[in-house]
This record gives sequence, structure tokens and C-alpha cells, in this order.
Amino acid sequence: DKIGLPAPSGCEIWKDEKLKYHGPLHALKEEVKEYNKRINNFHPSTMEDLRDRLRRGEPKNGVCDGTKIHPNGLNGIFTSGQISLSRSGYIEPLTPPMRHPGICWNFMGFVGDLSFLVHDFQSMCRNLKPHSKIVFMDLGASLKRGQGPLELMDLFEKFGFHFDHIYAFEITKQEPSDVFEMLPARYLPAYHWINVGISSDVDSPMNPFQTILRRFQADDLILVKLDIDTPSIEIPLAKQLLEDETLSKLVDQFYFEHHVFLAELARPWGRTMDGTVKESLELFYRLRQRGVPAHFWT
Repeated sequence: DKIGLPAPSGCEIWKDEKLKYHGPLHALKEEVKEYNKRINNFHPSTMEDLRDRLRRGEPKNGVCDGTKIHPNGLNGIFTSGQISLSRSGYIEPLTPPMRHPGICWNFMGFVGDLSFLVHDFQSMCRNLKPHSKIVFMDLGASLKRGQGPLELMDLFEKFGFHFDHIYAFEITKQEPSDVFEMLPARYLPAYHWINVGISSDVDSPMNPFQTILRRFQADDLILVKLDIDTPSIEIPLAKQLLEDETLSKLVDQFYFEHHVFLAELARPWGRTMDGTVKESLELFYRLRQRGVPAHFWT
């Protein structure tokens, strides 16, 4: 029984002052706090879609500089040099416990906190074209389970990235009227509620990578969140991104809650745990090497 297997702690490197990583990690933690302070204090004069400004012929540098939260970009915040560089700009490093380290001291206060994620909106803006589509694929989209997807959508919209399509797959049956009541009205024109489960079978019409993702182009900005609590489907899908260069080139941000054996999350994850923290770090690292900006999800 997997429940009886020991699960290692992901918090030891944050708590044990004797470890060589302890100091640098806490420096990173303070930098992430400053990053989030600047994100929260970012108040653009307009919520206008960045692409509309590009279509009007405004210089791209000027448009994209308007998304900066520090005069020197993210390097001006993350001075310890620990953030990672991806084709979508800078992103947070991969560390246990595979979500906000605040759970190491206050589990309930941070278990769903997304503020450990780092996004480089200036770099993503520079990759935009006037004709680019902005797409969010939410795989495991029950809004009843938390507001993470809405928080992510609001964040991107705040910086001028307005969604053309939001594909929301969810296997748990919900009344569409209830879903749309929870959804802010501004997202309704883009929202596709698909109340069925997804498949990892490459020949299945319910494989969103094969039937939806492939419809888009490399110039489009595509976010994918994968969190269906079913490793037998999630892992093959993640590996499709890893192994299929056509797919990997299309995904600009990938968020995945990978349920591996981890002491801090053993209770909520229960029997869905499979694999090790090491295997998870290796998978996400390989995805990043492939060019997919992969993030842990909550």
C-alpha cells in the first residue's frame, strides 16, 4: 500500500541552518517577497490589451517597458542570481516542497498560495505579435476547488495579456449556470466549459494537446495548467510535451501539480502520490531544458 511508504520532507532545506542551501534559499525568499510587493503595487493606467497597442503601431519596446516592475527588470529584484531563464523570460527556480515554502511553517496559510511563482511579463510581451492569440488551457478546472486559475488569469490580464480562448476541462459534473456564475463576466466571451475528463491517448478527441493545442502557432501565447489528480493521465501528458517538439514549442507556461511522495502533502494527496521528489525535479528540469517553462502548481 503506497500510503504506508515513507515520504521525505521537502522543508528540510528551508529549515536546517546547517545546510549550505539554507542561506541562499532564504535570500531568494526575500527577493520573491519584493517581487510580489511590486506585482501587487503595479497599477497600469489602462487595462488595454498589449496587442491593440502593437496593432496601432506603437513601438514594441515602449509597450513592453510599460510592464516592467523594476527599472532594471527582474534582475534588479533577484540580485542573488537564483532565478532561471526560459524562452518566456525569468521564472522561479525548482525547489522542494514544490510550492510556496511558507507551508513549512504555516501549512493552511500557504498551501494554495501562488506567490512563489515568477513571471517575466516584459519578456512575454516582447514575444508577442499583433496577430498572436492568448490562450489558457485549464485541465482540471473545477472553480469550486479553489481560485488559482482565476488568480492566474487576473494576473495576466493586469499586465495587458487578454485571453482569446480559455479551455476549461473538468470531469466532475457541474451545472454550467453554476460555473458561469462563479466566473467574472469579462471572461465569458473566451470561456469554453468542457465538462468531461481528459485523456492522454494521442488518438483520443479528449486529448487536449492533440485536438486543441496543435491548432495554435508558435507566435501565440499559451498557458497550460494540469491538475486532475490522476497520475496515470497526467504523467503521459507531461511526457508528450517533453518528447514532442511540436507541442513543446507551443507552450509558453506550464503549471503542473505533480503528486509525488512528499511528507508535507501526504495527507491531501493520499493515494494519488506516485514517484519521488527527485523524479519530479528531474521531469521539470527536462521540460525546462526542452524549452517549456514548467512550474509547480498548488
